[in-house]
Amino acid sequence: GNDEFIYVTAYQQKRSFAKLTPDGETVWHNHAPMEAGGYANGEDVSPRKADDNPWGRDRFHPTNFAFLPDGDFFLADGYGSFRIHRYDADGKWLSSFGRPSDDKDADGTFDTPHGIWIDDRLSISEPNGIGPPAPEPLVVVADRANERLQWFTLDGEHRKTLGGFLLPANIDRRGDVLLVPDLVGRDFSAPGPDRLWVADITELPTRSGSCYLAAITDASAWNYEAPRYCPGGNLACIAANIGKRHTMPGRIALWQ
Repeated sequence: GNDEFIYVTAYQQKRSFAKLTPDGETVWHNHAPMEAGGYANGEDVSPRKADDNPWGRDRFHPTNFAFLPDGDFFLADGYGSFRIHRYDADGKWLSSFGRPSDDKDADGTFDTPHGIWIDDRLSISEPNGIGPPAPEPLVVVADRANERLQWFTLDGEHRKTLGGFLLPANIDRRGDVLLVPDLVGRDFSAPGPDRLWVADITELPTRSGSCYLAAITDASAWNYEAPRYCPGGNLACIAANIGKRHTMPGRIALWQ
């Protein structure tokens, strides 16, 4: 339908996920899917006391959602069991895939699968870059501590892996391009200019569409740039330095 809802995840003592109306009313509120197996007793109960916050692969600490057109969705247990769960539109658990990595090079295993997205672009090819378009949407997972993205069928069958990241935290899409924020290992030291740039991005709703505002910072000099991606595809950059205004080239990383 045309109704809008808000979906939230909570880890730490809350360890649950919920569907809310825009007014904040709870539609449903779920905890660990005990029927999936592997969870410790009590993971389907919250809230916990402040000093009762165990971690481990038998715990439930969900991090993100990815939605299908029919209302089904995938939930990443990114800080808990390192698995991906599938639910129907009413929040009923259906299936799971993935497991913790013993070998970080093993496809289909995870180490902090923090972000997740449904990739329904028509340009997904085989791992060697050659092959036909994907016959169906794929689930792409930001396998953060394994420094990679992984693609799966909706049934959890591995299709593709892309490395070369540091700590990919989430996934979004603009047109045929996937946007992947990378946490760079939280090491913000830089030996010199133009060696490490860090950024964040915010969506700003306007009457004519959304604008995307990002501050991009050179970690060595604390320069910053604020590129604004506005409707129509135009990109404007504003550059500044503490005590000195100047212009400098912008930096944006796009992954496809």
